[in-house]
Amino acid sequence: WFYGVGFALTFSALFAKVWRAKELFMGQQFVRRKVEVKDVLFIVGIMLGIEVIILITWQIVSPFTWQRRVISTDSNGYVTQSVGACTSEYGDWFLLTQTVFHIICLFYALFLSYQTRSIPSDGLLQ
Repeated sequence: WFYGVGFALTFSALFAKVWRAKELFMGQQFVRRKVEVKDVLFIVGIMLGIEVIILITWQIVSPFTWQRRVISTDSNGYVTQSVGACTSEYGDWFLLTQTVFHIICLFYALFLSYQTRSIPSDGLLQ
């Protein structure tokens, strides 16, 4: 949960900044554009919403459970060594879904960054 929500919040803020720069500087010339806070928050909300939907579905369908495996026992049958880990039945599929979503977001941001590469950085500060 920390990784997913953290990725969505930090990346969507950076993504929204690049999108805002593209909207302001790469649009039609001599047309006044205004990008409001609600436009930027919409991007953050969408990314966070998709991430939370993936995580809640994962938590409901295939929650992590603690499983312990016995490695060795003594002569009386008592456990002397064991290893435990959290496992999820369909965890690999949900992790794959989350990873694909993150890769799609990263490549789209890479595309937007490539489009806005010629914008001077001092123009963004004003």
